[in-house]
Amino acid sequence: MWDSVLVLLDIVIYTATLARRWAHLPAISIFLMTLGILCLVGLWHAALRTQRQVYQLFETGKFEKPEARSPMDTLLYVAAHMTDWGIFAAAVSVGACIEALAELSTSAVR
Repeated sequence: MWDSVLVLLDIVIYTATLARRWAHLPAISIFLMTLGILCLVGLWHAALRTQRQVYQLFETGKFEKPEARSPMDTLLYVAAHMTDWGIFAAAVSVGACIEALAELSTSAVR
């Protein structure tokens, strides 16, 4: 859930940055910021799709819930945990890069 909020926040930062500084941003900066957002949304969508597929395996009974602290339980926990942290790190990085790129691009023009 918080991953989705961070991705949405990055989209808001991206949109606000473009709206605020469009006239001063070089085309390469706009391209790089857009590429960063598209990659982040793609990563988020892939993670969401993967989590849905795992959930469906449990829901349909094709996969039984593993016993607590079993190797399979640990594997599922670690995979979910790293997916969450990966999205978090990507969202924070993309947001910071958008702001930094916009600031550098517009300060170079002044």
